[in-house]
Amino acid sequence: MSTHRSTRVALTALRADGWRLVAAYSGEKSRDYRDVDYTQKVAIMVGGEHVGLSDAARAEADEHIAIPMHGHGSSLTVSVVVGIILFEAERQRRAAGLYDQSRLTPDERARTLFEWSYPDIAERCRSQGKPYPELTADGMIAANPLIDVSTVSKRE
Repeated sequence: MSTHRSTRVALTALRADGWRLVAAYSGEKSRDYRDVDYTQKVAIMVGGEHVGLSDAARAEADEHIAIPMHGHGSSLTVSVVVGIILFEAERQRRAAGLYDQSRLTPDERARTLFEWSYPDIAERCRSQGKPYPELTADGMIAANPLIDVSTVSKRE
């Protein structure tokens, strides 16, 4: 995970890494969220509940999308918007066969799973030059690599 000092720096980094920036924003330039190809690298930007996306974030977007609304409702909560868009992304990716097999090597998968599941421990392992420990089938750490077992006394 990366932290950036500003939204503009984060968006520049995403674009440099090949991500298309899509702003979930209901405006004149917005098109139906289902018309976007989510099988490619897409970074979906959403704003806060009451303030929405900043003008700067909207200006940086490659395209704007909106969820069509009918009847009396004029907006959805941000969590609902994200859920709807991600469901469409999953539908497109499944239809394209992107979930038929992992695109990560076993080592990449294990590293990514550990870093996402245990970010603090992963950081400490990296800083101490220690390998990540194996995970059990249920995702638990098999052994703590940060404890030197030779210095731990056994209780009798």
